[in-house]
Amino acid sequence: MSSRSIHWAGEFSALALRYGDRPAVVDAAGTKSYAELFAKAAGIADALMQAGIGPTDAVATLFRNSADAVAATFGVMLAGAVEVPINPALSSDERAYCLAVANVRLLVTSAAFATETPAGGPDLVEVESVEQTVLDPAGFPRVDGGAPARIVFTSGTTGRPKGAVHSQIGRWTANILLRANLPFRPTAGSNVLLMTPFSHGSSLMTHAYLSSGAAVTLLDGVDPPRVLDILARGTCDAMFAPPTVLAKIVAAAGTRQFSSLRTIFCGTAVLKPTLYARVREMFGPVVRVTYGKSEVFNPITVLDAEETEAWYASGGDDACVGWPAPGVEIVIRGEDGRPRRATTARF
Repeated sequence: MSSRSIHWAGEFSALALRYGDRPAVVDAAGTKSYAELFAKAAGIADALMQAGIGPTDAVATLFRNSADAVAATFGVMLAGAVEVPINPALSSDERAYCLAVANVRLLVTSAAFATETPAGGPDLVEVESVEQTVLDPAGFPRVDGGAPARIVFTSGTTGRPKGAVHSQIGRWTANILLRANLPFRPTAGSNVLLMTPFSHGSSLMTHAYLSSGAAVTLLDGVDPPRVLDILARGTCDAMFAPPTVLAKIVAAAGTRQFSSLRTIFCGTAVLKPTLYARVREMFGPVVRVTYGKSEVFNPITVLDAEETEAWYASGGDDACVGWPAPGVEIVIRGEDGRPRRATTARF
């Protein structure tokens, strides 16, 4: 792939052909195959292009966790446009703010959210009205690698959310780096359970797993009984769960134990020793801690499962997020601004 142009259609069509009938996304509505998922994405991309959307145009996506959310993201990418993922948990005022800041021309969403969209906003494409179509790579544009690809809004903890702009080559590279940092290569039969908003980190994990021919299970929020059922049936071999999610799961599980997970991806907040100990009792030493930020590629640092186990066994009570991930350089500075030496990154 040229460093100066990105052709998402070439990459996605190869996945659709290679893994056609293999399960891609499992959600509340059932299972979508690779062929079905990318045919829907191609239909969305066609709808965008017919509406006059092209490279550098900003298109927002607003969805609950679902296969349609995945298809919409890939559809925006196929069209070469700039995706602006909107967290459905935001208020109407916060959504309007993000749409205005990003200069969004069009919003792709579900019929349920379309009824909540006030007049005067961007034009709408309701995903339910979009038909599947053939993903012909020749029908979709190549885009300049330096062009914007995604605008991700920060959490807003220090003021109103800020839009971090990722380039097309940056988005492509980020997927490669994330796949390189996975503890094992997902293949046929691998399935990662995702419950946090697709507009945030779950979309990155989804892209990585689908690029490898594996599957993702998307739950619309944390539903402990359903999670425990999935774990008991062993349908997923990995799970992304920040500490807040882990706390809900262990509280609901009682004394039950599960052996189906090879890895629990954990991050976004400090994993307290008491919670780690409980999670370890339930699942074994499979927790892998990472640290990332909306503004840059993820992960920034990684603490593999055996390192996580060693850290908590050592009695550490502060947060350790591990070693720089491949492709990442870290400098830790003291309050005087001077670099400090450190064997692991602590935040």
